[in-house]
Amino acid sequence: MKQRIGNFTVKEILPQIYSIGGEGVFRYLLVGEHHALLFDTGVGFSNLRECIEEITKLPLYIVN
Repeated sequence: MKQRIGNFTVKEILPQIYSIGGEGVFRYLLVGEHHALLFDTGVGFSNLRECIEEITKLPLYIVN
């Protein structure tokens, strides 16, 4: 199911794996037991941090 968080469209594509679309870019967020991993931060026009924090409060690792 898709949901809007700020300027982003978020879809859980598998359990604890999210596709985050917006700004013409797709990012992927994997949420584990103790940490989360974000692939790509996009171009920075919108508040991605706010979007991520709606999904998880876990410490975040980023791969650009």
